[in-house]
Formats: sequence, structure tokens, C-alpha cells
Amino acid sequence: MYDARTPMSKVGEFFLVQREGVSVEIACDGLPKLKASSGILYLTTLRIVFVATPPKALDHGAEFKSFEFSLSKIEDEKFNQPIFGANNLGGTLHPTQGMGLTVDARFKLFFKQGGAGTLLPLFFRALLDARRGGAQSIAEAIQAGRFASMAVADPSDPSVVYLTQPDIPVATEVSADEVDAEDDHPDAAGDDKGARRRNNGGANGPTNL
Repeated sequence: MYDARTPMSKVGEFFLVQREGVSVEIACDGLPKLKASSGILYLTTLRIVFVATPPKALDHGAEFKSFEFSLSKIEDEKFNQPIFGANNLGGTLHPTQGMGLTVDARFKLFFKQGGAGTLLPLFFRALLDARRGGAQSIAEAIQAGRFASMAVADPSDPSVVYLTQPDIPVATEVSADEVDAEDDHPDAAGDDKGARRRNNGGANGPTNL
């Protein structure tokens, strides 16, 4: 995490949408169901990140702070509109390296405030790009300055769209040799071990359409 509300970025990743007023349920066989009743959803070209606000206390002093859904690992996705209860996006998440997930997880993201006409088209398009693994239509549109024309403006959807990319660090792996070198030269290491700041010419964050 970059701060209490914002995830670190990944190399080659572009932020698309930020949505507040979201809750989540995650269930894995043999494990207690993980829930958070309030949080922020971030959609990028590579993943969904749910950030619990505030973090939820779990057993044994642990906290549920955030959860990452890699788009390339999602299957059986479905947008549900029940007669009773909030609209939700459900699916199956296959094990993801580095997430400590060793079995499939079934998830639902609940949209408790407003519609999803802005978020959903971008989610399904990013999902298609992730599955194709080749040409990335959204990433190409962002780099060409055409992303605004792809985003659907739904007045009932409180999602905000990143028309410019946020100026946040990109998480990078640091080798043992690099850590030793930084320890030997603390003044040169700075405050961002294992991260570098994006230089993208814009730091305005998400924008309401």
C-alpha cells in the first residue's frame, strides 16, 4: 500500500476507476469467510484492489486491510442485480502468486451506492485485455490520450475515472545486494526503498465524468 487508502502501482499498470461505498465477501473452502462492509475499489488494467476503510479487525490481532484480484485469474464473472440487496459483481479468483492464496476463492463486490454503468464496461474491457495477453486496447488508448472517449458517463454511478494517471510509487522488487548497498549509503537510498515514483506528467487523480 502507498498509504492507508491507495495501493502501490505495478510496472506497466494504468489506473482506470476509483469507487467508494463498496463492500466485499471472499470465501475459500476450509477457511472462514472474509468480509468488509466498507471500502474503496480500484480498477486498473491489471487488477482490482479492494481497500477496507477502516481496516477490519480479525482474530488473533490481525487486520483485513486490502485484497487484490488479478484480472488474469478471474473466471465466472457475473454482475448480479437481486430484487433485494445491493447489486454486486461476483466471480471466482484462482490462486495468485504472492497473495498467499492456494485455493480458488469465490468473491462478491457489493455496490451499495448508485449504479455501475461507468465501472462495468471498463471492467469487462480490462478483463478481456488481460485474457488476450496481447494488444492492450485500454493501455494503448491511455498512452494515445484517447481514454476519455472510452469511458461511459453514467449519472447514477459514483465511480470516478482516472483521466490522468496518479503520481504514486511503482512497487519493484529489491535484491539482497541492493538492500545491502542502500544500508551502506543511507543518504542515497532515500525514503522509497523498493519503490520508484511514476513520472507521467499528471498527478490529478480520478475525475468525475
